[in-house]
Amino acid sequence: MSWYVIRTATRREVQALKALQELRIQAYLPMEDRWTRHARKVEAKRYPLLPGYLFAYLPTDGAMIAAAHADAVHCIVSFRGRPQRVSAIDVGLIAAQEGLGVFDRTRGNIPQPMRPTTPRKRRKMKRASWDRDAIMAALFGGSKSCDEQETMVQHRVAA
Repeated sequence: MSWYVIRTATRREVQALKALQELRIQAYLPMEDRWTRHARKVEAKRYPLLPGYLFAYLPTDGAMIAAAHADAVHCIVSFRGRPQRVSAIDVGLIAAQEGLGVFDRTRGNIPQPMRPTTPRKRRKMKRASWDRDAIMAALFGGSKSCDEQETMVQHRVAA
């Protein structure tokens, strides 16, 4: 199976996912649940687990070229000019963990909304037991993150 990591335009992961699905390309965007505060409201929202990245199953070169040119897709993550494959097992494990609620920061106490009479202070959220850098290191074999690895080259597949 040929799963690849797709780098998306900034904050356009969902748009890239929809564009790939319109091209009939199987894609997966891992999501996390977390609390957001705005004014006097506290609500749970879903955000991308790996901002700027999603996974796509690209069985053929034609699918790879189509994915590279899809709306909101920046490139296919590559190493030394070759698109980097990701194990279907790794993608499945991330999907299974998401299904089990491992990436759900909304479990437990509901944060209190800000009161208008108190000064607005940012409260640091507890760091989750998972980490974006750890996930990327597992996928790419030991680098701290995809962005920090010097030899990582992002290559747009030429038509």
